Amino acid sequence: MTLQECYEAIGGDYEATMGRMMNKESLVKKIVLMFLRDPNHEKMVNFLAEGDCAAASAASHTLKGASLNLGFDKLGELSHQVTELLRKNELEKARELAVPLTEEYNRIVEVIKKYQAELEG
Repeated sequence: MTLQECYEAIGGDYEATMGRMMNKESLVKKIVLMFLRDPNHEKMVNFLAEGDCAAASAASHTLKGASLNLGFDKLGELSHQVTELLRKNELEKARELAVPLTEEYNRIVEVIKKYQAELEG
């Protein structure tokens, strides 16, 4: 699987991401693989469970930025919506929206892990 095929499987915006990264595929690849270690999704889920709107909002906001920078637009939009709900202290609505957000996050992570395995294999 090439990086572009990885993006196609994710539904990400490969061309825009390449443009943001000065068309350096090695840089995009490095950052995509780093996404697997980003703790903000897990932090957001944990803070939502604890009912900490401020901390969950900060984690969701950071996840949004990383997602949008990488061209993972659907995840970025869901993260943005969760962030906005949390800023309004609408915890239950944010928890509800976190379900499809987590599904999208997990789907992306699985594709990246497959890409990583093929790189290492």
